[in-house]
Amino acid sequence: MLAKIFIIEDESILAKSIAKIMMAEGFEVAGIADDCQKPSEMINSCQPDLVICSLYLKFAFSGQDIIKLIRSVLS
Repeated sequence: MLAKIFIIEDESILAKSIAKIMMAEGFEVAGIADDCQKPSEMINSCQPDLVICSLYLKFAFSGQDIIKLIRSVLS
């Protein structure tokens, strides 16, 4: 089995397209955060191998902030 991937993208159509491409390549999509205040909690619960995160999000946090938070939670 290939890696589990978690996608953080506020554009729902783009998030679904990325997920579709990843699944077509044999990857498991562990989850998608397209409208979420706490994606780090979702990531912590599904334990993905890779996170694909947009840097420019319309969330309360920027993509850079979310990645920093994920790194602190998982390390």
